Formats: sequence, C-alpha cells, structure tokens
Amino acid sequence: MKYTIEQDSYWLSNGCSCCEPDKHSNFKIRKEDGTYVGCEDFDGEFLCYTYNSQQEALEKILELHGVEVEYVYKEEDRDY
Repeated sequence: MKYTIEQDSYWLSNGCSCCEPDKHSNFKIRKEDGTYVGCEDFDGEFLCYTYNSQQEALEKILELHGVEVEYVYKEEDRDY
C-alpha cells in the first residue's frame, strides 16, 4: 500500500484590521485509490482528514498498520 502525504495551508485571522493573518499548514494522507485517511463520526462518515504536522500524518500511517509509537523523553542531569 502506498500513501501520499499532501501539504496544504490556510490563513487564520482574528478579523482585526491591525493584525496580519497567520498562515498555517495542515497535511492529508491519500491512499493509492485516491481516498483520504480520516476521522469518522458516529455515523461512520468521514468528517476530518487533516493532521497538524508531517509527524502526526506518519504516526497515523503506522497506526493503520498496527504499529504503536511511544516517545520517551529524558531530562539531562546538570551540575551547576
């Protein structure tokens, strides 16, 4: 199975004329058959299929194949 991660972007603004809008990226995962991987609602229909980072998209692809990713962060010991 081949997946394609597509990057898209959108602009956010608070509507104030004194503030510049911010550009934000999101990512979609497209399967070989052209459908997108996504979130399902209670009726089984796809409502969302965007991810905030490439890392989230890659983790979703791994999850689809039964791979669980766990991150372990270690604090560095510092002598002051």
